[in-house]
Amino acid sequence: MGFATIGALICYDGCFPETCRILLLHGAEILVGINGRHGQVQHFLVRAAMFQNAASMICTNQAYGAGTMIAQWPTRILAQCPEAKEDYVTADLDLARERDARRPRRDFQQRRPEVYGGILRERPVVEKLESPE
Repeated sequence: MGFATIGALICYDGCFPETCRILLLHGAEILVGINGRHGQVQHFLVRAAMFQNAASMICTNQAYGAGTMIAQWPTRILAQCPEAKEDYVTADLDLARERDARRPRRDFQQRRPEVYGGILRERPVVEKLESPE
């Protein structure tokens, strides 16, 4: 067995809580977000994903952006590249602590997938917001 199971998020995937949760339900222990954005990787999205899923994150961004980081569950950013330039970061993740935190979590054990059907159906959200009712 390797050191951890990795789940990959590609750019905009990281903005949706469902993508992170699906990866975690498939066994991911570390979420890796690969970004190609001109802005910075948003700390609040990284912290929310880690907190909700008991997972650490490694986020990369192209050199014209910023925010490449390594973050430890629950919300601690261990290393980051704050400037838009080519750089790298290193940090040690405590996966044993993360694994211990996952075992008793009720939100993993008491899920009710039968009530989530509504998010699977296609809905014209933009049309509903723009329609004059």
